[in-house]
Amino acid sequence: DFLIKYNIDVKKGFEIVQEHRSFEAFEKNFQGKEIPQELISLYAFQQSHANYSQYFLLRGYDSSILKTWNQREVFIKAVMPFARATSFGAFYALWDEGLGKETKDMPVIVLDKENGIDVVAENVLQLLRLLTYDIEPVLDGECFKLSNDRDSYSLSNHMDAYLSWLFDNFKITPVEEPYEEIIDPAQEKFSDAFWRWEKFHRLNK
Repeated sequence: DFLIKYNIDVKKGFEIVQEHRSFEAFEKNFQGKEIPQELISLYAFQQSHANYSQYFLLRGYDSSILKTWNQREVFIKAVMPFARATSFGAFYALWDEGLGKETKDMPVIVLDKENGIDVVAENVLQLLRLLTYDIEPVLDGECFKLSNDRDSYSLSNHMDAYLSWLFDNFKITPVEEPYEEIIDPAQEKFSDAFWRWEKFHRLNK
C-alpha cells in the first residue's frame, strides 16, 4: 500500500500488492452487498490521486483479518472493511446493524488490532467529509483521537483535487470541527449499540 501510495514501483512483491488494489478485490469486501456508489466513485478518483489524505487507501481485504477481533461468522458477515486508516494497520469498515440499511447509510467504524475498535462516522459520506481534515485516526482503547500533522507538514499531495472532487460530486465542503460535526454525533447515535453488539458476540464465541 505504501509503495502504491507514493508511486514507488518495485518488482519484488509488487504484483501481490496490486492484487489488493484491484477493483475485484475491493468488491469482495462487501460480501455480495451493494457497494456504496460514493466509494465506487472514490475508487475511480483514487486511481490517479492516490495520496489525497493521510494513509487512507481503498483496497481489498481478506475476511480473515476480522478474526483478530472475533472469529464468529455473524461478526465477520456484519463488518465490511474497505480502506486503510493508518500507517500502522488500522482500517475503516462498514457495520451492518441488521436494520435493513443500505450500505451507503451504514455506520463507519475503525478497527485497530493493537488498540481497539470504535465508531467514527454516521455513513460513508460523513467519512469522506472527515477525510478533508487530512487525519489519521488513533484509538487508545479508551477513546478515539485524531492525529493531524497540518502544523508541521503540508497537506497531502492531492488534497486540493480531493476537495474539488468532493464538492463537484456531492456538494460537500471541508469539515472545520471534526468532532463536533461528524465524530461526536456518530458516536452518540451508534457507539452504545455497537459496543453492546460487539461485546455480545465476543462473549458468545
